[in-house]
Amino acid sequence: MSKSKTLTSNAAPEIRSIFSSNLRQLCDNYGPISQLSSELGINRTQFNRYLLGNSFPRPDVLFKICNFFGLDARILLEPLDSLQVRCSNIMFHSDLEEFFHSATDLASQSLPTGFYKFIRGSFIYDDLFTCGLFKVYQKDGCTFVRGFEPKQVFIKQGLPCSRDRREFRGLFMTHGNGVAMLSSYKMSETRIFTVLSPAPNVEKHFWFGYAALARDQSPVANRITRFVAEALEHDVSRILSVARNQGYVEIGDVPPYHRQLL
Repeated sequence: MSKSKTLTSNAAPEIRSIFSSNLRQLCDNYGPISQLSSELGINRTQFNRYLLGNSFPRPDVLFKICNFFGLDARILLEPLDSLQVRCSNIMFHSDLEEFFHSATDLASQSLPTGFYKFIRGSFIYDDLFTCGLFKVYQKDGCTFVRGFEPKQVFIKQGLPCSRDRREFRGLFMTHGNGVAMLSSYKMSETRIFTVLSPAPNVEKHFWFGYAALARDQSPVANRITRFVAEALEHDVSRILSVARNQGYVEIGDVPPYHRQLL
């Protein structure tokens, strides 16, 4: 056996171990493994082999995984804690440090992690509201959001409605007595800035405020609309119910308390 093959053979178990550990940590912030492997387009059985450290992916599969989680091939060689998160370079850049140093220090007690149902006024149709779902999670000292715009919203606007097109992610920051969320779609330059405060008399269960869409002014579309978020935490039955009923709703279909906050 050649020297190079011996080195590769000796290194393989360590690479598999580091990669599987990193992958398990990354998966902790997402839903069921079956859903995640489906989004990645990777066979569930093979994905489990990666998680268990029994094998590591081909270059094309590794590219999918790295692209999905916003990392690079160092995921094979270095512990996740030592890898830089791309957004941290911006938020903690020396030019912004004095202005944003505490903005992302958002404790889970301030905004509970878990799933949220949201209802906001449509940016396009004055008589419709968008009902959807997003997840709040903490990672590397920051609080993030991830979700998918309801398919019906994209279809009604004549837009491509693949999961990649509809996915949005963002970052929460402290703002007054509440929070602010800056989010963006994965395959778009559209940005949404949302400001939320705890609803009166409801302890950390409802949040309300407004969402502002960053786009050119239009005489037939809104750029600011009301927004309500309800914490579902980890109530699986309620989460699934919201997931099945995402899309446009009329004011009569909005629950009374949500309607009051809107």
